[in-house]
Amino acid sequence: MRVVSGIYKSRVLEPIDNLDIRITTDKVKEALFDIINFKVAGSIFLDLFAGTGAIGIEAISRGAELVYFVENSMENISVIKKNIDSLKIENGKYKIISASVFDFLKNFNEKIKFDIIFLDPPFKRDYPSRFLSKFKNFSNVSTDNLIIIEHAKKERFVADGDIDIIKEKNYGEIALTILQKKINGG
Repeated sequence: MRVVSGIYKSRVLEPIDNLDIRITTDKVKEALFDIINFKVAGSIFLDLFAGTGAIGIEAISRGAELVYFVENSMENISVIKKNIDSLKIENGKYKIISASVFDFLKNFNEKIKFDIIFLDPPFKRDYPSRFLSKFKNFSNVSTDNLIIIEHAKKERFVADGDIDIIKEKNYGEIALTILQKKINGG
């Protein structure tokens, strides 16, 4: 597992020693950032179900202004910290939040607007649908936002109301769905 591009290009990241954790492959990571690359520089990026932190670190490497890593597992948070430390990423570029994604969405009260929101939840647990239903009440989103969900290709969910599906791409058994939340005035 490595950083694909940017200032930390080719740097190796520490994996998680848990066989139940599915890591975003370099191929999918590269495809993801090819799709959103025009928005990453200067963005406020939210990495939900952060795992090793690889996606958020990739965003920092490509010029994101600030990345929030949200992760529930203390073991995973330890790996995120090790990866950040090994790259010597400065403190002002990231925040690590120890919380479930759903608690974070419910309780987050900082005055910040996220430009890009990425989530790679555990497969086969209906997390994308659950996320979208809770996300309707989450107001910390910029008017020009992108939401990217990595999920099993077989997994289906519906975006309704104020969230539009912009693009869907398949990479073997993995899919990326790019969405946008409509914001009043946006």
